[in-house]
Amino acid sequence: ATREPHIAEFRRVTPSSQNPAEVRLYILVMEYGTRGSLLRVQRLPAEALTPEQLRQNVERFRAEQDLRKAHDELETRVEQRTAQLARMNVAYRDEIHERRQAQEALAVRLRYEEGLAACSKTLLTESDTGIGLSEALRHLLVASEASGVYLFENFEDPDHGLSMRPVYEISASPESHKSSTEPPAAIPYGRFPRWRAELSAGKPVGGVLAS
Repeated sequence: ATREPHIAEFRRVTPSSQNPAEVRLYILVMEYGTRGSLLRVQRLPAEALTPEQLRQNVERFRAEQDLRKAHDELETRVEQRTAQLARMNVAYRDEIHERRQAQEALAVRLRYEEGLAACSKTLLTESDTGIGLSEALRHLLVASEASGVYLFENFEDPDHGLSMRPVYEISASPESHKSSTEPPAAIPYGRFPRWRAELSAGKPVGGVLAS
C-alpha cells in the first residue's frame, strides 16, 4: 500500500488587486510509492483534503518541523562543543609545553647551582692551585655542558692598553686540560667594546663563537 499523502509546505496566497479579499491557504502534497519513492507532488488548496486528512497532515507537518528544528539545534550544539574541545585541547597542549619548558629551565638552573657550589668548594679546600683550578673548571665544564672552559686574566698591555689573556683551559676532549708555558697572546679589549662595557658593569658576556 502507498503511504498517505502528507503536507510538505504551507503557502499563503496574498490578496491581489483583482481580488483583494482573496486569502487562501495552499499546501504541497507529496505522495510516495510502496518503497518510499516520491511519486507525485501536488499543489492543492487546503480544502481539497478532508478535515481528518488535513488534521493528520498538519500534525505531521508540525512534527517534522519540530524534528528538523531539533536536529539543527543538535548540530549547532555539536559544532559548538567540538570547537570548545578543540580550544581546550590547544590550551592543554600549550600548558604541557610551558610546564615542560619550566621543568627544563629548573633542571638547568639546578645543574648550574650544583656546579658553582662544587667549584667553590674545590677552590676553598684544595691546597694545590693547579689541581684546584683543574677540578673547579671541570665542575664548570660538566655544569655548562660546554666543549671547553677557559680562564682569562686582565692586564695592562703597553701597546694596547687593557687586555686579557688565557691562563688556563679545560675541555671535554681526551686532553682534559693544559696550561701553556709560552706567553699567551694578548687580546685587547679595544677589539671587544661590548665585552668591556658589560664586564665593567658586572654583567656576563654571552654570544655565539665561531667554530
